[in-house]
Amino acid sequence: FERFLAGRRPGSWRHEYAGGAHKQIFGFAVGGPRSASLLVGVPFAAAAVKLYKETGCAVMLIAAQSEGRLMLNYEGELQEGQVVIAIARSLLDIIPFKDPTQDWRDIFLSRRAEVLSQERAEVLQKGIVASTVEVAGEP
Repeated sequence: FERFLAGRRPGSWRHEYAGGAHKQIFGFAVGGPRSASLLVGVPFAAAAVKLYKETGCAVMLIAAQSEGRLMLNYEGELQEGQVVIAIARSLLDIIPFKDPTQDWRDIFLSRRAEVLSQERAEVLQKGIVASTVEVAGEP
């Protein structure tokens, strides 16, 4: 990156790109020692700002899982155990805010499967009702 940045002034797109290139996307379940006061029960946008400031611009929340779906710029309040996605410099930056007893991937997949199962059941139920009505309407 040094060669890439050579001769460029801070604030140029190359410096911003280089800074972003050192970050990764992480998922985690809200929990941990610092989550209760900072994230739980707080609207997503406010929690994102708080977390960004609290970590010295190291962690930026971008999405949360709600009703089995991943929602960018989620509009609800964050809950204990809710899966969120963040851009961060390192896993170490999110450890104080994540639930160490749960794997976010298991939670995410479980909640997603639950919603898909409910949606499938609703579709099947509608199909059964529609076919019952059709059969009942026949002479």
